[in-house]
Amino acid sequence: MDKIKFVGNCSDIIDWNVVIESIIDKPGKVVTTDRTQWKMNTNPVYGELIALWEKSNFNFDSVRWTNYYPGQDFDNEVVVKLENLLNVKTIKIWLARIDPGWCTPWHWDTDDNEAEWNRLGTVRRFMIFIDPPAVGHFLATEDRCFYNEPQGNIYEWSDYKLWHAGSNCGLTPKFVFHWLAYDNV
Repeated sequence: MDKIKFVGNCSDIIDWNVVIESIIDKPGKVVTTDRTQWKMNTNPVYGELIALWEKSNFNFDSVRWTNYYPGQDFDNEVVVKLENLLNVKTIKIWLARIDPGWCTPWHWDTDDNEAEWNRLGTVRRFMIFIDPPAVGHFLATEDRCFYNEPQGNIYEWSDYKLWHAGSNCGLTPKFVFHWLAYDNV
């Protein structure tokens, strides 16, 4: 069974180039393997992920990405348009940037609020490729590798805890829009 399904393309309702232009010079929240950034005491998954990377001898010097958030780093109108498109209510959104030469190692996205999310309903997980296809931009999941995806392509994951990784061995920043939501009832 395919763990990811194609939902459609949203470039006709969102100009992703404008979104990228609005964040390209902003600092965002840079994430590295610096343990002081991770909530190791409140969420044991962070420690488990880092231990997994250490065990596999992952190059920690190659790990870095930047997260951007709606209403803080880019216009919240993007969220409203996407919610209306798929008739969902947003739980959490982050726009991830990986600059050339960096990566995100094999992981699943954990959060301190997961128990609350799951109590309120079934969590749906989407990703949207928001930059134009570019050489060297990769995103891999448990059963697929995404490369040269058209700008605006939306995919839904079968499980928000799907293992994945991303890398940029290209020449331009790589951007992926990550989105957790509930059905809008």
